[in-house]
Amino acid sequence: MASFGANPTKRGCPCSKLARTPPRRPGWSPDVLAGTDLATPTRTTPGPPYTALGVLLAFLTLLVAAEGGPVKLDLLLHDWALDQRTPWADTCAALLTATGVGLPALLLALLAGTVIAGPYASPRRRVASALIAAGILVAGAVVRRGFAELVARARPPGEAWAVLASGHAFPSGHTTSATIVAVLLAAAFPRPSARLLIATWAITVGLTRIWLGVHWPTDVLAGWCLGLLWTTTTLPLLLHPAPTPSANPSTHLAPAHPALAPSADPPLAEHPAASPPSATPANIAVGRVPAEPAGPAARRVR
Repeated sequence: MASFGANPTKRGCPCSKLARTPPRRPGWSPDVLAGTDLATPTRTTPGPPYTALGVLLAFLTLLVAAEGGPVKLDLLLHDWALDQRTPWADTCAALLTATGVGLPALLLALLAGTVIAGPYASPRRRVASALIAAGILVAGAVVRRGFAELVARARPPGEAWAVLASGHAFPSGHTTSATIVAVLLAAAFPRPSARLLIATWAITVGLTRIWLGVHWPTDVLAGWCLGLLWTTTTLPLLLHPAPTPSANPSTHLAPAHPALAPSADPPLAEHPAASPPSATPANIAVGRVPAEPAGPAARRVR
């Protein structure tokens, strides 16, 4: 049976876990490191599957280079999409596919960078974070363009296009840009419902490229892989800025639990020191005051 004076940090005490666990916020790391600026909170991100994405992208590239044209799966899905197209569906797909590149994608990247900076960040840090996010998007588009020039894969026949397109097909530029923006937005809005909506948007933008007849399905799949691989590689530049040293690091340490925080009440006044007991016969009898040895002066007083 536990005693009332049990130590809360002792192993086995039911309140020890509460005392050691700081309060959490969704999307924010609970650790507050000494010497780190509170205006730049640290966010956490899961480890990306670099190997799986790289292997899949390399496999698709070798497959496209070996075939020299569309594979059998490309032809099947491309013909199926052409048979299902309707004028109203083509219009909706064209409106949605336009959000994956250009000004809409750039504005979404700037929004993601601003939100990732945190609610307590200075205006200068928010602008810097937004520019880094936009730089990740623009640099990813440049990498995709160089990749497409290297592979030099032709697009589907022009009579099947529902919108205008230019350049080489592999990988899809709209899909790559939309995936980069989606990863940035997912880092800025960590709620599962928001991430589900963001992922649905990025996947749908890629599917519209197949529906509109301007890309083969393997182009879209390579665009998803390249966008994920590029953004998860460069995202630490945005999520983990350099810490700012503080003059007094101890002021940034958060208490382990709100109940253990120091009280704001004024300190109690110190009690005055008690006076020593007087040398009365009663105090001498009980031993509180030692009896003085009898000397010549004491005998004279008597």
